Amino acid sequence: MEKIGRQVSAYHPEILVRRAGKVIVIRVDMDDWYEEGEVLGKLAAANPSCRTVGELVEAIESGEGELSAKGSGVMACCISDRVRPEASTQAVLESVRQWDEPI
Repeated sequence: MEKIGRQVSAYHPEILVRRAGKVIVIRVDMDDWYEEGEVLGKLAAANPSCRTVGELVEAIESGEGELSAKGSGVMACCISDRVRPEASTQAVLESVRQWDEPI
């Protein structure tokens, strides 16, 4: 019997970042599934002047960040200050990245 596979057409990770007492979200459209560290690595590679998660957020917000470097896998990216309701659970909040965390 032939094995049926499924190809990922888009992956939409959300990376939580603590900024000034609240949690914001980096929302990314990727061309495939990547672990969170890989997503940050790809965004960092596309934005070599950014050294911290906070600098990356600022680059994306200002529109000055490179979001679609050739071969990066990043299709689109935005910042939102709205966290989904389920993000209030302790397990998710433990995965919040700090503003000055190196990337």
